[in-house]
Amino acid sequence: MDETINRLIPEHKKVAIDSISIASQPSGLEGTAATRFVASAMEEQYLDILNHYRLSFAKHTEFDSAYFEKFAALLDSIETPDQAKKAILLDAARRKDAAKIREVLPAFYDDLQQRRKNSEEAKMQELYYLLYDMLLDGDIEKAQKAIMRWRED
Repeated sequence: MDETINRLIPEHKKVAIDSISIASQPSGLEGTAATRFVASAMEEQYLDILNHYRLSFAKHTEFDSAYFEKFAALLDSIETPDQAKKAILLDAARRKDAAKIREVLPAFYDDLQQRRKNSEEAKMQELYYLLYDMLLDGDIEKAQKAIMRWRED
């Protein structure tokens, strides 16, 4: 399936993953749609966990040390162009400053979420699911039309 989709996607539409580093990739998958799909899914999971922290810090006032440590570890694992907000959040987590986290985290989360929505990986993931369903249903014509429309973008 992955090979079929990769053959149908023009080279100029394929993108490299810069924002997520995958520690161990199965050999032969470097740069393929499968790698991009996995990276995109990981980024989505990071956002989901970050949203949990965002809501938790908004609703509660007291947290134990382990909670701050886990939050800092999550921030360390997220690659973002907005290093300033990330640094503020990391410092606040290390100082166990829930008020500062409560102040900065919503904007940081919104920035990451917006970047995710606009990313080529998110568009690729949506196309991947669409093509996967169409190919499983045996609807090759619709899959080809979807790719043609996507190529025009």
